[in-house]
Amino acid sequence: MNMVKETKDKVLDIKNLDIHFKTKGNKVFKAVSNVSFYVNEGETYGLVGESGSGKSTTVRAILNLVDITNGSISYKDQDISKLGNKQFWPLRKELQMIFQDPISSLDPKKSIGETLEEVLKIHKLYSPKERTYQAMKILKEVGLQTEHYYKFPHQISGGQAQRVCIARALIINPTILVCDEPVSALDVSVQAQIINLLLDLKEEFNLTQIFIAHDLGVVRHISDRIGTMYLGNIVEEAPTDLLFENPLHPYTKLLLSSIPKPDPFVERERIELEGESTSVNHEAKGCKYAAKCPFTKDICKSAVPELKEIEAHHFVACHLY
Repeated sequence: MNMVKETKDKVLDIKNLDIHFKTKGNKVFKAVSNVSFYVNEGETYGLVGESGSGKSTTVRAILNLVDITNGSISYKDQDISKLGNKQFWPLRKELQMIFQDPISSLDPKKSIGETLEEVLKIHKLYSPKERTYQAMKILKEVGLQTEHYYKFPHQISGGQAQRVCIARALIINPTILVCDEPVSALDVSVQAQIINLLLDLKEEFNLTQIFIAHDLGVVRHISDRIGTMYLGNIVEEAPTDLLFENPLHPYTKLLLSSIPKPDPFVERERIELEGESTSVNHEAKGCKYAAKCPFTKDICKSAVPELKEIEAHHFVACHLY
């Protein structure tokens, strides 16, 4: 079972993060609103929610790929949220990311070996001969063979391509690895292989990870703590085991009820949505989930619930508590 160790230090601390975009007609789209969470050194923090919840936007802001509107992002006690590209460059080596679609993440005109060595060239690491050695070495670390060094992206499978993307991120020995839905484009059998690989590499490379997914069942096996996002807000956060044993927010309960069970004869509670579907641009005065929630009260429509600690290490933003 995944447990959070109490002796760790925060390596990443996000506070009151807002990310707004201007749309056509000069309207403001609030992609992320007042998001706060931290990641301890050596742990895996899972961020889960449906498409459009703001998960990817949040982590792209951490990697300086998206500008933030308000709030702060601290890495090792340094505020990195306002750094320009030139100032942020030294941190690129420490903060790496793997993406959802591995094939499109690779340059089709470059061999796997060239792709891996290019990272080392950019960061001015090793001699040409040593770069080849490092590329061959990291391929073996992620479960591939020497022959893959000479292949091109179209000659390998999706699972192999994701292993290459992991190798590309790890070849410069980062501190934090951000995994943006890294298994959602893969077959179920391959998903398990990649998750087990990430678990092994976490220990081997002493990594801190942020793992994004829309499936709580996937996040459970790799995360120490999980934050549930809905329409730009974190609505619940808890250590993994606690979240699964005692989910508090109705949206988290909905996500859990939708996880397929291996035994079809085991009965379980199936949560049905109430009301009409909520638009991503919904500017509710109160709780954004109120239009769907079966437990909505009057206060839910008028007041935004704050994220509060209901029990030890278990936070929820819901007027039911």
